[in-house]
Amino acid sequence: MQSKLKEALYGPVEALLQATNDETWPSIRKLFKRETETVVAECSAALSGFDMKEQSKMDFSSKLENYAIDLVEKVAKEEAGRVLYLMKERYLLIFVTRFIIRGGNFDLFTYEWVKLGCVFITIVSKYKIDKIIIILILSKSHQ
Repeated sequence: MQSKLKEALYGPVEALLQATNDETWPSIRKLFKRETETVVAECSAALSGFDMKEQSKMDFSSKLENYAIDLVEKVAKEEAGRVLYLMKERYLLIFVTRFIIRGGNFDLFTYEWVKLGCVFITIVSKYKIDKIIIILILSKSHQ
């Protein structure tokens, strides 16, 4: 049943996240609800032929729903990582290009550019953004 849920959710959720608009998350919720209910109903029908406690059937259904939630979260995290990577690459391309065009003079960069760079560094490092800005300011004052 998990493979059926994965097949029904993974690709469509990934496609919805890649074609982002205002209806992305409502569409994902509808897809999630529809597919999860379908698989849980099929599972319940299959389990009805067995002599099982009702609680065991509910536990099995609950595990399927949790699996579906984990699957959607996994796809969303993968897509967020891809978007972050593309943003970082775009930022570095613009940053390096401006640095080279302006003769390697860091004084010409605006505070906003530095702050945006700090946000990216913060995402991939253990430091907080305020600490990174302080380190940059201190290193600039020692030049």
